[in-house]
Amino acid sequence: MGGLNLKKQFGGDALALFIQPPSMKELERRLRGRQTETEDKIAMRLQKAAEELAVSAQFDTVITNDELEAAVSETIDAVSGFLNK
Repeated sequence: MGGLNLKKQFGGDALALFIQPPSMKELERRLRGRQTETEDKIAMRLQKAAEELAVSAQFDTVITNDELEAAVSETIDAVSGFLNK
């Protein structure tokens, strides 16, 4: 994962954020609702998401994208806090 590779390279000079879906079921619902992906592509994206979720604890901050405005606010707060340290 690119974000973790950058974190390993830059250590405390980098902030690794992980934005996760509220659940795999919700992620699948969102992907299907867009109607822009084939079944194969959806399956591939769900598999990749599962792999990424398995390592989410290695990130500095994990934000759940359940409600967009709250997720944006949390992201801004995390980045602001990092930049102001």
